[in-house]
Amino acid sequence: MNKVKSAALLILVLLGASAGAVKIIKMPQELEFFESVGMNELSLVLFGIAQLSGSLLLIFRRSRLLGLLVSALAFLASAIMIFSTGALGFGALSLLPALMSGWLVWDNMRSKSAVPA
Repeated sequence: MNKVKSAALLILVLLGASAGAVKIIKMPQELEFFESVGMNELSLVLFGIAQLSGSLLLIFRRSRLLGLLVSALAFLASAIMIFSTGALGFGALSLLPALMSGWLVWDNMRSKSAVPA
């Protein structure tokens, strides 16, 4: 099971870092989408910084739980915004990283041990 948790953690680090980076550099598609749901450029960049920070916190064992919580909230917020546009299929797919983060938080709290490196 540790291999599954480690794989999920790696996926979350990569997804969070890439999702945060495209927001920080204000990729046109991201900017257009998030403006359509009412976010301005500054809030988009701040959201990207939060996502990138969450993924960086996942790397270190001591900050992993905080990183999982930040990542779960950021992924959930993104999924909610996607659902708000009516894209139900993509919204459902976007829930997967939030669910993975939530599962690792739950597992960490249940076992009272750090998620494996």
